[in-house]
This record gives sequence, structure tokens and C-alpha cells, in this order.
Amino acid sequence: YSNIGLSYAFKGNSIQGIEYAEKCFNTAEKIEDLGLIAPTAFNLCSSYAITGEYIKTVQVAPRVLALLEKTSRQSDISGVAFNFNLYSALSAYYGNAMGALGNFKEGETLCEKALRFACEIDNLYSMGFAEGMFGLLFIFEGDGEKAAEHLRNSIKYAEEAQIVPLLALSW
Repeated sequence: YSNIGLSYAFKGNSIQGIEYAEKCFNTAEKIEDLGLIAPTAFNLCSSYAITGEYIKTVQVAPRVLALLEKTSRQSDISGVAFNFNLYSALSAYYGNAMGALGNFKEGETLCEKALRFACEIDNLYSMGFAEGMFGLLFIFEGDGEKAAEHLRNSIKYAEEAQIVPLLALSW
């Protein structure tokens, strides 16, 4: 359901995509399977980002981040595609969403956390994604210079790791 939802969201049928993704996320939470909750939350936050539903990202991401921290599983749960770290990615989505909602300082703190963690585990995709979300946060804030700096870094990581979707996002 999660992947079907993301597919619908990317194809422009966001409402149906979110319905699928939310159904999967809610089921994963009910069965308390963190290995399913985290990747499903990423897909759900991706769908929310596509549709601009940042409030929903702010409702989902911190719950999953808290679970990862509580179980000390920040490092060991990765996304299926590209093997990126979900703790870092969800922190980046959360930070970006906070910026989109006008909470720039908190958003910057969360994006810095995402980037720092990605660098600690030396994961190129996670570093590129965190830089990309950081760049988008500065676009929301109206700081083109900082946005360009972070987006250039994201492009560098995406090129190095040959991650085409991230490259497209960053350009």
C-alpha cells in the first residue's frame, strides 16, 4: 500500500496516493513494527511534501523519530530504495515542513540534525537528501544564497552516488 500510494502521488493523483500511504502507516503503527513504520512514514511524508500538506508531516515525523530514538534504532533502519537512512531523512522532512510552516529556526535545527547524522554514518544519499531539504527550507525562508549552497551540496552528493531522483529534486 505504501509504495502504491507513493506511485499515485508522483503520478499526480495525490489524494488517492495519500489514502493508500495512510492506510499502510496506520496498519504498521497498530502492529508496532518499526521496520515497517519508518519506511512507510518516509513514503507518507514524501506524499505530503508533494501535496504541500506540511502539517501532516509535522504530525507523523516526530512520532516516528521518537520511536527510533527510544529503541536506539536511528542507524539501522534504511529505506528500501538507495539504502538511505530513514532517521536522517525523516528529520530532514520534518525540518523542511517546519520551515514551510514558518518555523524557520526549528526547521534549521532539525535539518542540521539530519545532515549531522547523515555525515556521522557517511551515507551519501542521506547527506544529499538532508542538504536538499535544507535548501528547500531556505527557499521558504527567502534566503536564496543559503538555499543555493545547500542545493549545490545535494547535487554533489547525488552525482557522486548516481541518485537520479535526488539529482532532479536538487536541480
